[in-house]
Amino acid sequence: MKMFTSILFIVLLCFSPLAGHTMTPEKAPYQIVNATVKDGILEVTVDAGAEGNVPERVTMLISRGAGYVHASLVGKQRACVWLCGQDSGQPQTCHYEATYRAKVAGPVGEVVAMLPYLTRIYKHEMIEKLQHPSRMPLHLQNHVGKTVFEPMYPNDLAFRLQGWDFDTDSLIFDYRAKQFSGPYQEAMIPECAIYGQDRFLNMACGENVSLMFDDQNLLFVSFADYGIAETKILMGFDMNGQRHYLVRLGLKAEAVVGLMEPDGKGGWIVRLRPSDYPLIC
Repeated sequence: MKMFTSILFIVLLCFSPLAGHTMTPEKAPYQIVNATVKDGILEVTVDAGAEGNVPERVTMLISRGAGYVHASLVGKQRACVWLCGQDSGQPQTCHYEATYRAKVAGPVGEVVAMLPYLTRIYKHEMIEKLQHPSRMPLHLQNHVGKTVFEPMYPNDLAFRLQGWDFDTDSLIFDYRAKQFSGPYQEAMIPECAIYGQDRFLNMACGENVSLMFDDQNLLFVSFADYGIAETKILMGFDMNGQRHYLVRLGLKAEAVVGLMEPDGKGGWIVRLRPSDYPLIC
């Protein structure tokens, strides 16, 4: 995917709002490192970032039972790695990991994310992909060759759908960085599939490109770079009287679970906490 590399260095991890939508790290989920259950005690380790600032009491979102459990902080520790090799002359890269514990009475299933506050959720469900026929839905066909999409992520990307090749199941599109006035770069990516997830639509081309739409809006575009392209809804649940979703989004060198929260105006607030320390040499 070298064709995408130059534009990705410009647009990745630039958080600013699309009309009707906002992306912010405020109150975003922490990423799960490890989770175990033993003798009725759930122990979860999360990535606490470069500073290790984490709350004392949190809500773990789980796939079984009530969908959540409240947990308490029991300790923090530093984790360090040689990103460039031990003989590179470069120092180790370090961050903190925090460990939480909670008493549980039944099956937990998967620990999906940690919310940095105490809350209750209702009507939770893990959301699987439902594959559609290899065709572009009608409401998106109306945008082909006409609409310049400006997704929430990357926020500096102008993206146009140009069609679908039925013989090779290829997604055809062009794109450019919004701050440049030059020509769009064309791309045709084969072996793609279209999936429905609740109210969302995914176009996934293997590990190379993944798009997520909500009705008429292109919300996310994920390109493979150092990681895998991914835009996937993991879980839906009611909180504070509104339907929320956990989404996993492939960034430059990591996949991050974020919280999609309705903004009350027909848009989304996406709470996403990317790593605040280097991940690649």
